[in-house]
Amino acid sequence: MESLKYFVTRPRGSQSGAWCSAQSSTISSRATLHAKLAEIKQKVQGGEVPLPSFWGGYRVIPSRFEFWQAGDDRLLQRSDES
Repeated sequence: MESLKYFVTRPRGSQSGAWCSAQSSTISSRATLHAKLAEIKQKVQGGEVPLPSFWGGYRVIPSRFEFWQAGDDRLLQRSDES
């Protein structure tokens, strides 16, 4: 499982933080977030932080890169232009 391989490379704090909130959802307060983090840390103290079932992502493998330079009046210049 690719998500798990990546998850275990993250710092322990980031692993614990992944359990604190569902991304893009509203929370009642920052204090709630910190309380949830303390709860998670207590639960897993000393042990491995398990991969949350709701955590994952997408691997994006670009086939090419295109760089743009800022220009006057938002007339952008591509890096391969002269």
